[in-house]
Amino acid sequence: MLRHFTRFHTVAFWCTCVYVFLVHNQMWTRDGAYASDTAGHANYVLQPGQAELSGYSLLHTICGVFYGLPNVAEANHFMIAAGVMTLLLAGAFYHSLLLVHGYWTEKYPGATGSRIPVLTVTAFVVSMILLVPWVHSAYLGVFTGNPWHNPTYSFARVFAIGAVLAFLRLTDPEKAAAGISVTGYLVLATAATLSAWSKPSFMLTLGPTFGLVALLAWLRGKMTWTQVWRLAACLVPTVVVVLIIRQKIFAHPGASNAVVIRPGLVWGHYASSYALALAFGAGFPLYVAAVRWRSISPGLFVGLVNWVVSALVFYLFAEDGSRALHANFAWSYMGGLFFFFLFAMEEWFLRSTTDRTWLRWVGLALFVAHGLSGLRYLLIILGGGSYL
Repeated sequence: MLRHFTRFHTVAFWCTCVYVFLVHNQMWTRDGAYASDTAGHANYVLQPGQAELSGYSLLHTICGVFYGLPNVAEANHFMIAAGVMTLLLAGAFYHSLLLVHGYWTEKYPGATGSRIPVLTVTAFVVSMILLVPWVHSAYLGVFTGNPWHNPTYSFARVFAIGAVLAFLRLTDPEKAAAGISVTGYLVLATAATLSAWSKPSFMLTLGPTFGLVALLAWLRGKMTWTQVWRLAACLVPTVVVVLIIRQKIFAHPGASNAVVIRPGLVWGHYASSYALALAFGAGFPLYVAAVRWRSISPGLFVGLVNWVVSALVFYLFAEDGSRALHANFAWSYMGGLFFFFLFAMEEWFLRSTTDRTWLRWVGLALFVAHGLSGLRYLLIILGGGSYL
């Protein structure tokens, strides 16, 4: 057990080293070699209070604390902010791997060999299908659950993973029957709040998802009303954080943009076909959900509901003004894709099945296509290419 645990820590360490190399290049490479906003987020730390450019994220706040401590020459300010941010992002990525691996290892103790470690690493690489030659501006057309160019997304994701896993534990009938301590609710409340503070995109969809899933469970007699209101109370701090960030970014006197409802404005600008965008972006999890619908697991059901909610958020909402086509609500959709893939992989490769052979081969082919596409996408970025 200890040897297996140590071995995955080694894998997670080297994966994190690759990620740190990428962050370092994105932080210091100039002249648009990377179309990344990583360096811009480090600069936010150096420019507090400048309206829309002010850093709202927990990531900026922590970096700002370290940036304010040393008494160094002005030329070193960016280096300090960049160094601290790189360390924080490395820690978030490393612990994201450990959270997913630990969840699957605990839930499936009979899974032997390298299945869980391989699936864990792959969950952070899979992407939209890019192997087809006629998809030119693929990223903008279909998006991915594993973007590599935005630091607040990577930092917020580790807390979002913790929130989702805590929610699944709190809504598990067997664990609920055995009794759930206050600690479980505190973990959910803390993880959800930190995720929203780091980047609201995940909790914009996970909050409604938790509410819908809990409501359906209560209507079916799977949860008590006491459990439902306790879950709702856990999300109150998250709502407060989101409202504060909204006030800071959109509602202050100097704001030049606002959130508006414009169905299809942004997504339709970047995708020629919604059907192709959905198929290339979520082909494998959609296939798994369709095949396993009659025996769908709680995790995949949460992933499916969250994906639907995230797609609606991206389709319906936009920003007006100069940021109208920046696709900032796409971050919610990308977070939805990540969890949809995560639980579809669990459903397909870790749960026992009686599916016909040809169904399993089709699912495997789709998964391989997503996996190879994600690897190709990562290699392009590591080589200095743009995420577009």
